[in-house]
Amino acid sequence: MLNPSLADDQLDDQTITNVLTITHRAGLRAVEVVNLFSLVEPDSGRLSGAADLVHADVDVSDVKDVATDAERVVVAWGDKGATPAGRRRVVEVLAALDAAGWMPAGAGGGDRILECIGVLGSKMPKHPGRKSLDGVGLERWHLPPSFVFRR
Repeated sequence: MLNPSLADDQLDDQTITNVLTITHRAGLRAVEVVNLFSLVEPDSGRLSGAADLVHADVDVSDVKDVATDAERVVVAWGDKGATPAGRRRVVEVLAALDAAGWMPAGAGGGDRILECIGVLGSKMPKHPGRKSLDGVGLERWHLPPSFVFRR
């Protein structure tokens, strides 16, 4: 997803509640969340001005480790993935996902295709946030044509 909020293993927030609802509808039995950015901030609007979105001790190898054994991978970072800092991080995360055998639809990957809950005008995958879940399900995520990613 995008970044951690204040939810933890004891208390869910609306985003995690939505994630659990969507994944349950899709028949998934377990969920493990890995975030694009490590900065804890419940208001994603504040991420644009943050100097340190990714802590030095956070490595994209966590993404690869989680994705390697996953049955399905759902990406959900929203429009923040289209910002300059977001694009750099998305490329890092896509490289880690590629190393684990996962790629966006149409990007030359194999059978392990990344999914999302819909796409935004920026072609970035929707974030589950505080949105209505009416009719929301999982679909294949296609890499935006303007987004350069080299395997």
